[in-house]
Amino acid sequence: MPGSRGLWLREDRDTWKKTVQAAGGRPLLVYLPVEKSELLRRLDQRNQRVGEPNALTVPPRPPDDFFARFEPRADDENAIVYTGDVDAVDAALAGS
Repeated sequence: MPGSRGLWLREDRDTWKKTVQAAGGRPLLVYLPVEKSELLRRLDQRNQRVGEPNALTVPPRPPDDFFARFEPRADDENAIVYTGDVDAVDAALAGS
């Protein structure tokens, strides 16, 4: 399996796609576009939840590393771009 815990890299997404297909499944990539400023706002909010279950404090450096390494979805990945319309994702799942 890919080394990262996310699907930041195209190579990781391709590996998961092949794994799903090999198991007889139909992969579907749903892309959730979010501005960097919003991600940093959410991270700051999350970092203030000290002591809560699953509250992991992330220092500022990792997000910079993430943004430097992140590979946005490519057109040939046929991703569903999530715009807040859950019905569109449901329709894509039903049609896959």
